[in-house]
Amino acid sequence: MLSTVRALSQLGGGGVDVIFICSWSSPEDIIAAEELKTLSTKFTSGGSVLHVVPVISRPSPGWSGRVGRVDQHFLLQNVPDISQRLVLLCGPSSFMEAMEQVLQHVGVQDHHILKEHFNF
Repeated sequence: MLSTVRALSQLGGGGVDVIFICSWSSPEDIIAAEELKTLSTKFTSGGSVLHVVPVISRPSPGWSGRVGRVDQHFLLQNVPDISQRLVLLCGPSSFMEAMEQVLQHVGVQDHHILKEHFNF
């Protein structure tokens, strides 16, 4: 999904509103944190918006961001209009299966969910 955000940034965004929710086990697992900050600034200057929402399930001391798992409550709190959005979903199979059920419960239609599976 990071490559999609990069491409949108290079294309100028086109007035899109992107909420990029990233879920990791620990702060040490965060990939491309500085790049995401830079991309967020580029989006804003191009008339688009990129909200990066990192979520950590096992925070280390000093972590001040969001803690927990991405679930129905989290999505509705952070993306109240999620049922009206296109959702790009990426992760290991177990995460994808769980998230597809959550997305259906919050009203996202199947044809609005694009999926990219991977396994470690």
